[in-house]
Amino acid sequence: IAAAKEAQRAASDYNTWPNWAKRMVTNREMMKASIENVVEVARTSGPSVITIQNQYRTWEPYYARIARFDENNKEADDVNIEADIGPYRIQTIHGKLAPHGGIDAYSDSANIVVQCTQTERAEGEIWFLIVGTEEEQWYYRLI
Repeated sequence: IAAAKEAQRAASDYNTWPNWAKRMVTNREMMKASIENVVEVARTSGPSVITIQNQYRTWEPYYARIARFDENNKEADDVNIEADIGPYRIQTIHGKLAPHGGIDAYSDSANIVVQCTQTERAEGEIWFLIVGTEEEQWYYRLI
């Protein structure tokens, strides 16, 4: 458990992320082009769980972050990959997916837990959870 917590702390330092993870699509217009990947996560008092699954035959590290956009469809300047941002909290920002189909006790999927921690948010703000591997990204609009 201590090793897992230390890995999460290390992953929360954006400077240690691989370049592909730093470049995960954060342009809202590009997200619109990938609308089939967007799932709305309802704002509730309990956490919401999103499951991602590796489609490739290689081990794939993944990273998750919250992105905030303003009414002009521009990502806010505060790049934030911490577990808490604005009204949302994510439990796991980094992990590794086994190859498609899984291997022994290792799963090819991961659950990303998102919780709304506030009931209010600023007018015009649009929030997304972005999760990605080097090969694939998933976008979830948080409402």
